[in-house]
Amino acid sequence: MKPNMAFIQSLLFFVLLSNGGSCKYLFPAPGASRNTITVVNDCGFTVWPGISGSPLPSITGFELTAGNSRSFETPENWSGRLWGRTGCTFNGLGHGSCKTGDCGSGEMECNGGSATPPVTIAQFEIHKKFSEVVVSYDVSLMDGYNLPITVEPIDLSPCFLYGCPKRGCSSDLNKQCPKELMLKGGGGCHTPCQVFGTPKYCCNKAFEPTSYSRLFTSACPRSDSLRVSGALP
Repeated sequence: MKPNMAFIQSLLFFVLLSNGGSCKYLFPAPGASRNTITVVNDCGFTVWPGISGSPLPSITGFELTAGNSRSFETPENWSGRLWGRTGCTFNGLGHGSCKTGDCGSGEMECNGGSATPPVTIAQFEIHKKFSEVVVSYDVSLMDGYNLPITVEPIDLSPCFLYGCPKRGCSSDLNKQCPKELMLKGGGGCHTPCQVFGTPKYCCNKAFEPTSYSRLFTSACPRSDSLRVSGALP
């Protein structure tokens, strides 16, 4: 759907893929005075997006059934994280937990809680300063992996000049995850640092590539950051 350019000056396209289909997340940002994120679920299953950031948006988690969408607003200047929770069970009062990506709040809303590893996280920095907007985005596997995520900006004016390619991970790393890194019961893949906790597998000055790091890199070569900026129209 073509965004209304009178109110939306950029669009980030966020895609989660799974065995059951694909989940598409649309991110319009930033607007004249606020940022709106529209989440569209094209999966064949329900996903529970979790949201954290500074400052916190008014919505920090919700249920999104297959084929439906929901929008929420973020502050004009926002540093935030968004991830997909799976296998969630909530009662009528919104209390419960999720198999992957649980934020520890015990509720549908994360309320500032962070995602429990292993989980794939999309990260955003949106800042407006005078007549310039600066947007940076990346998909992080530092907390492990639970779902494929890619981020693609659409109709972001600096991209017309510099280009803003997709970033993220479109591969299903769960299918390639070694048994020793696999989340108990499946559905997620830990990093070797989370499992072993040794300098060999954790980033430091002596870090050298291992078979595990090569696996993550080859499956998700575009899970890095990109920074763009430009004048507002």
